[in-house]
Amino acid sequence: MALVGRRDGRNFGYGRQLSYAGPQALKDMFGGGHYGTVKAHSDRWQAFVKWCRSEEGPGINDARRIDRKVLADYAAYLRDMVKRGDLAVSTAQNRLSSVNRTMAALRGDQYVKLPSPSKALGMKRSGVRQSVPQGQDREQVNQIVNALCSQHQLRAAAIVLLALATGMRLREAILADLPRLRCLRIALHNQGLRFREQAVRRVHPSVGQYRRACHWRSPRCLANRPRRQKAEDQGGRHRVGGQHAS
Repeated sequence: MALVGRRDGRNFGYGRQLSYAGPQALKDMFGGGHYGTVKAHSDRWQAFVKWCRSEEGPGINDARRIDRKVLADYAAYLRDMVKRGDLAVSTAQNRLSSVNRTMAALRGDQYVKLPSPSKALGMKRSGVRQSVPQGQDREQVNQIVNALCSQHQLRAAAIVLLALATGMRLREAILADLPRLRCLRIALHNQGLRFREQAVRRVHPSVGQYRRACHWRSPRCLANRPRRQKAEDQGGRHRVGGQHAS
């Protein structure tokens, strides 16, 4: 929806409702694209509109009446929510940034805005996690698994444990190809043995003794073992399977 009449109309010409005008102005600003950005700003704008209409807010429904004092009062309201623990600092800053962006889209200028959301809140976001991520608390996960097992939901319990152990998403754990994962585990195990063999090769020239001592079990070694044994009995160094027999 484009501007209705002059820009100095109600909500700067974007309609009668403040909740409707903000998203429409954002769509015009981004040319009908950037759907994720428009959706994020619109959702945060709705939180601002809800505050404007509440008893704690100014009780307005027209963007023309929004000034810097209204934005400062909204920042103080968010600051109180953060102090009570009802809102994260990052969420409060994002809400203020979205209000700035939406007001710029409505007005067509940068006159009414908070220059710095972090300074307006008087708080800085921290990148250090203060709590265990949801789903990573092993005691909580064990309680969930026990509850599932008590209800005979063994497959669901196994999926939960698989997701916890591997870091998979729920959908990935449900659709996991377990035989392929088992083969991959065996391949990684064999690859680790190869690395160990290479490390010993640098220290001990006789790799054959190392293989016999460690019972090396790679598929290629098992396939070539009879020919390797025959080559060793003959005392020669014949190429077996693309490698020199030891």
